Amino acid sequence: TDRSLQTEPNRVYEVTAAAGAEPVVLLLPALLAAGDTVEVRGLGTGDWRLGQNPGQSITTAGLPGNNATGAAWTARLAPQPWWWVASDRSGSVLVAAANQGALHVSRDAGDTWDASTSPPVQRWDSVAMTPSGEKMVAVAYNGWMYISEDTGRSWRQVPNPQPNPNGDTERPQWQSAAISHDGLVIAAPVYGGRIYVSTDGGLSFTARGEVRQWRGVAMSGDGRRMVGAADSDQIYVSDDGGMTWTARRQGAWYRAAASADGQVMAAAERFNGSLVLSRDGGQTWAAAALDGTALVGNWTTVAVSDDGQRIVASRDSGLVMTDDGGVSWRVLTPPALPAGATGTWRSVAMSGDGHMLAAATGYIDTPGQLYTSRSNRTVTGISGGLAGGQGDAVQVRHTGEGRFEIVDWSGTLEIR
Repeated sequence: TDRSLQTEPNRVYEVTAAAGAEPVVLLLPALLAAGDTVEVRGLGTGDWRLGQNPGQSITTAGLPGNNATGAAWTARLAPQPWWWVASDRSGSVLVAAANQGALHVSRDAGDTWDASTSPPVQRWDSVAMTPSGEKMVAVAYNGWMYISEDTGRSWRQVPNPQPNPNGDTERPQWQSAAISHDGLVIAAPVYGGRIYVSTDGGLSFTARGEVRQWRGVAMSGDGRRMVGAADSDQIYVSDDGGMTWTARRQGAWYRAAASADGQVMAAAERFNGSLVLSRDGGQTWAAAALDGTALVGNWTTVAVSDDGQRIVASRDSGLVMTDDGGVSWRVLTPPALPAGATGTWRSVAMSGDGHMLAAATGYIDTPGQLYTSRSNRTVTGISGGLAGGQGDAVQVRHTGEGRFEIVDWSGTLEIR
């Protein structure tokens, strides 16, 4: 009958409380072994919620009301000329960058956002973050590089390591950024310059690769394997942390992404171009196809899940996704846009498990809309969980690393 309770592993909890203003909250154990279970049964008239600790989530595939990835979208924030979105591994920490605007950071999967006043307004091109979202690197076109080490609450400006190729000694044409899982390796390419790599968390940078029209860069979790996209040039791959690069495929390349182990890579061309994939660390590449026809478009971003199975890419006209490493693709149904917002899809990001998407429309000076989409699991952390009432029941089992699966359920459960 308590309104809040800390559960213990391998027990059954029967909620007998009467209806009240607040539901009964049963918090999952923070410390438990793989295979441990918790079961909740609603016997009284009161509502209840199975809550989560930081880093915990529950897989919900098969539950009524569960959404397929990209099937349901929630609009976030007011229309702006959005240019880039980024996600941590869980999808709890999100960043949305506006062109000639602020960096907007959410730490609760998009429910609330903070607009950063430092750094100042920039023409943001890219943001990357570590799996926890604690460390971030943001770069601006004809602007600066900034690093945050407190989940976007404060930022420090990084001294620019190279003059702008057009002669401005302070404002390089940064194009994109990538960061290793431990936050020590950072890579950022300059258009008409080189790729700058740091191995000390951004304290110092060394120029790598040749001078090219660099656009996109991505890396494996350990920072050893990298892929670089050069416009009207080649896809380049490095297996030694950017020390040396090997040309792999000709094209007008724009963006790149990689799985956690760096075995699965994706690269996309900007205008009426191809989306190509590699499953052998960049050695060989093949064009993505939908029902036997090559996927072609004005690609803007591409993202790869940690295991390389789920890949999502944005092009001006919408989003495409594969759930099987590129064997088959589907076109995601975009949400309706608010009045006055452009339908040009500018960016898409994905959580490490592939179950949380953030996407945005917009252009240089045209407002667009920011969206999030969640599927097959609860929101990771304290915001997520399952809710029920009288006659509802659920048993969950810990599968390891804070992840739970549903063993059995009855009634109607709300996925949060």
